[in-house]
Amino acid sequence: PNHSSTPKKRVIMVQIANKKHDKKVSQNVGRLIIILSFTLLYLNFGRAKSVGSQESDQKLRGSSSSSAVLVAATSASSILNTGKAYLVYGTAWKKDNTKRLVSEAVHAGFRFIDTACQPKHYNEGGVGDGWVDAAKDMGLRREDLFLQTKFTSLDGQDPDNVPFDKEDSIPQQVRTSLDVSLKNLKT
Repeated sequence: PNHSSTPKKRVIMVQIANKKHDKKVSQNVGRLIIILSFTLLYLNFGRAKSVGSQESDQKLRGSSSSSAVLVAATSASSILNTGKAYLVYGTAWKKDNTKRLVSEAVHAGFRFIDTACQPKHYNEGGVGDGWVDAAKDMGLRREDLFLQTKFTSLDGQDPDNVPFDKEDSIPQQVRTSLDVSLKNLKT
């Protein structure tokens, strides 16, 4: 398998072998923990400012004031590049509140948004309107967000509100569903 796309993890191991110097070892371990903490802080936040102005601009895009939180201005690709866990904002069952709630989620720092082309449980148009409003307000671009949608087969749809032709083949239903999602999500 190709392991080049797998995030590399750094492991730092410390072995304490000499029990005669417990106090000195404790002090050194304490210093090591402080140094490691600052190193991790630098790797997670400091590198964005020191690597180059283009990456720095990308990481800080959307920060319109000096009190803006860095997380709220980070792009989805920057989050993915850290190899760390992230949250996905789910949009099911939000109905008429979807636009407002998606906008609030983006303002709060969410960059991964989940929806589906299933009007029974999702308001994809509201997701599209919400992310667009937040992006305009924050100076974000479409590529700063990860929008995830899903195809739902006929048996999971509201029979009175199906986003594709019920008589089409499954592959055609999927294509139509994707087209509807792209339009709804304004992408």
